[in-house]
Amino acid sequence: MIEVTTEVCGCREEGNKLCCTLESIQPSPVTEDYRNKCEFSVGLHRDSLLPTVGFRLSSYRQGSMSVAEPVDCWIVPPAMTKLAATFQEYIRQNSQLEVFNPETYQGYWRGLTARTSRGGDLLVIVVMHPQSLSEEDIDAEKKKLKEYFECGSGKKCGVTSLWLHLFDKRRAEGEQEHSLFHLSGNKGLTEELLGLKFHVAPEAFFQVNTAGAEVLYNQVGKLLEVGPSTVVLDICCGTGTIGLSLAKQHVQRVIGIELCSQAVQNAKLNAQVNGHDNHEVTNAQFVCGRAEDSIYNVLQAVPASSEAVAILDPPRAGLNNKVVKALRGCTQLNKLVYIACNPAGALNNMVDLCRATSKSYRGEPFYPVKAVPVDLFPHTQHCELAVLFQRRSPQ
Repeated sequence: MIEVTTEVCGCREEGNKLCCTLESIQPSPVTEDYRNKCEFSVGLHRDSLLPTVGFRLSSYRQGSMSVAEPVDCWIVPPAMTKLAATFQEYIRQNSQLEVFNPETYQGYWRGLTARTSRGGDLLVIVVMHPQSLSEEDIDAEKKKLKEYFECGSGKKCGVTSLWLHLFDKRRAEGEQEHSLFHLSGNKGLTEELLGLKFHVAPEAFFQVNTAGAEVLYNQVGKLLEVGPSTVVLDICCGTGTIGLSLAKQHVQRVIGIELCSQAVQNAKLNAQVNGHDNHEVTNAQFVCGRAEDSIYNVLQAVPASSEAVAILDPPRAGLNNKVVKALRGCTQLNKLVYIACNPAGALNNMVDLCRATSKSYRGEPFYPVKAVPVDLFPHTQHCELAVLFQRRSPQ
C-alpha cells in the first residue's frame, strides 16, 4: 500500500482510502463483436473428441484440454467465428496431421490467431508445431494452406494476409525470431484510429478494442495536457498509436521505445503516412530495443529546456525496474501516465515511482493524482487503467 498524505495529493478525506481521485469508468462505444484480435486454441472437443478450433473450456493446470467452438461468443466478430470454423474444416478434412497435445507434447496444430480492421482486413496466423517434419513436408503444408485460403473453401473468409508460425519451445531464441512465414496477401493490416491510419505487423501490439482505444488515448491526452514545448516519451510504444496521436497535437517531439522490430518499422511508416500534404510527421522518432537498455540514451536526447512527459504502456508484467529508476532521475520529467491492463502487475512500478529519494531512486518521488478506468474489455471483469503521476516538489 502506498501511503500518500493529504498534503501531497489533496484527495484523501476521512473514510476515503484512495490515494488519488478515481474517475468513473469510461464506457466503450461498442460492447459486442469488438475484439480485433483473437487467439484460438486447437484441440479436441470434449464430447465428440474431434479436432476443434475455438477456446479452452478451462486451463490445462485445472485439468482440462478440451476446446469448444466460439459460437454465441458476444465479443468475437462474425468474421473470426467464420474463420475458426473454416480452419477447423481444414484440419478435419484436408490435413493428416494431428492436433497438438499439451500433455504429451505430440501433434502439430496448436492455434490460430486472427486480426481484423475497420477497413475489412483479415490477417491470419496459423500456429503449428513442426515436430520432426522435414523442410519438404513443411513446404508442402505451406502450399496446401495457401491454396485452401486462396482457391479452396477458405476463400470465403476473405483473408487478406496469411502467415504460418512454427512454434517450438525447444528452438533457440534466435531461431524463434525466424519462425514466422508469410504465405500470401499483404504483410500486415491497416487500421484507422483517431483519424490516423496505422500499419500493423502480424506480431505488433495494438489494442484489441479499436473504438475503446480511442476513448483511452483521448483520456491520456487530457491527463498529460501537452503543448508546443512538450517532449513525449512513449515507453513500449507499439506501432506508435499514442505517440503519433499526440505528435499531431503540435508537441515539440515524440520519442518512442519498442522491443518488437516489426512494430518499430510500422511506427516509422505510420509517421510517414499520417503527415499533412504528403509530408511525414517529422517530430516523432522511434527506437528499437528493450526499454531498460534504451532509456538512458533516450533521456539524454531530451533538451534541458524542454518539459518532458512520459507514457508507460508496458506488458502485463510491468516495466523493468531500471526504466523506473531512469525516469525518476530525469529532472525534466514531472508528469507521466501509466497505462495498466493488469494493475496488480503494475503495482511494483507504481510503488517505485512513489518511493522516497535514495541512492537507488534519485530525483523527487512521483505521486498519483488521478486514475481513469476505461472499459476496453466489455463483458469481462477487466478494465484498462490510466493513472496520472506528478513529481512532488522538493520540500
